[in-house]
Amino acid sequence: MGLFDSFYVEIDDREVELQSKRFDQVLEHYHVGDVISGAPAGVRVYVDSVGFDADGARVYREEQMARRWTLFIVLGYSLFVAFEAVEGELSGADTLARVRALETEWDDSARLMTRMVQALGEKQDRIARLEGRIGYAQGTIEDARRIRAGEDVQHALLPDREATKRIRQGDDPLDVLAWLLGDEAPDDVGLGFRGPYQMAEPDPLEPYRL
Repeated sequence: MGLFDSFYVEIDDREVELQSKRFDQVLEHYHVGDVISGAPAGVRVYVDSVGFDADGARVYREEQMARRWTLFIVLGYSLFVAFEAVEGELSGADTLARVRALETEWDDSARLMTRMVQALGEKQDRIARLEGRIGYAQGTIEDARRIRAGEDVQHALLPDREATKRIRQGDDPLDVLAWLLGDEAPDDVGLGFRGPYQMAEPDPLEPYRL
C-alpha cells in the first residue's frame, strides 16, 4: 500500500479520513488550516469520493454503498483552506465545473489572505493552549512530589487546582497527567490552562456591536 497522507473532513457531522499519495507521503494528518507538505503553489482543487452503507458505516465496494459523497479539497499556496462535500456521484462535466468554480472562488487574494490569517490565529491559540497544558502538568508534577514528601501544597491566594485535589485524594499521578494532557480535560480544571490570572475571553462580536 505504501505511505500516504490523510485529510480530515466532515460529512453529516462525522469526521472522515481521505488518504492521498499525491503529496509528500509522510503519514501526516491534515485538517483545515494546516500547511500541506509537498503541495504545489497556487490554488488547487482535488477530488475524491466516499461511500456509506445503509447503517452509515464507510464502505469501499460499489454494491455496498447506500449513499455516496463527492469531496472537493481546496489548497491555497499549500494551505488546506476549505473542503466541500456534495451528496451523490457527479458527472465528469459537473465535477470539473465545480473544480473550476472553487478555483475561481479561492483565487481571490483578499479571501485567501483572510483565511491564512485566520489559520495562523488558530494555530497560535492552539500553541498557547498546549503550552498552558504543559505548564499546568509541570505544576501538577511538582505538587505530587510535595504531597509525597508530606509538604503543604496549599497556595495562599489560590484554591487547589482540580488535578492537585485528585492527587491529594489518592488518584495515581500518571492517571491525572494523562487526563490533563488528553482531549477530554475541560478548560476549567483549575483556573484555566493559560494561567491563574487569565482574563475573560474577548467578545468576538465586539467590533460589530452598535
